[in-house]
Amino acid sequence: MSAFLIEEETMQRVAIGFLLATMTRDQEPASAERVTETGAQFYAMNCSALVERYQSRAFEYFGFTDPPSPPLKEMRWGNIVHYHTDAYSIDELVQIYKSVLCFLYQCAEGGVVESDLFKRVEDASRVLACRIVDRLPAYEAALWG
Repeated sequence: MSAFLIEEETMQRVAIGFLLATMTRDQEPASAERVTETGAQFYAMNCSALVERYQSRAFEYFGFTDPPSPPLKEMRWGNIVHYHTDAYSIDELVQIYKSVLCFLYQCAEGGVVESDLFKRVEDASRVLACRIVDRLPAYEAALWG
């Protein structure tokens, strides 16, 4: 298995997906700052997974210069995350979900999979999947019971 540092746009979708799955209806929409803070945590986790996978070579491959603490990339995202998946189309939600799965795959290295943050993203991915299915016409048309 190989691992890579996911792109900023993908990281943004991961942060949005996580917040969509963990925010409640009574919360205010997430600010761009909250998305950025969440993305920065995920970026750090992705970097940790790369160090687990490639060890000292990660610093050469990915330009990390300060072992053992890879730099946090400054992210400037303008998106506001609405508290509910209804604000997004099914196609957007599926792309967000797939980005979350890609992220989890890239972070599935060494002790990273045992981290609280990794487990929280896994849980959020399942919530997001359920919310997508809830909006599908086939689900709506299915019999109850």
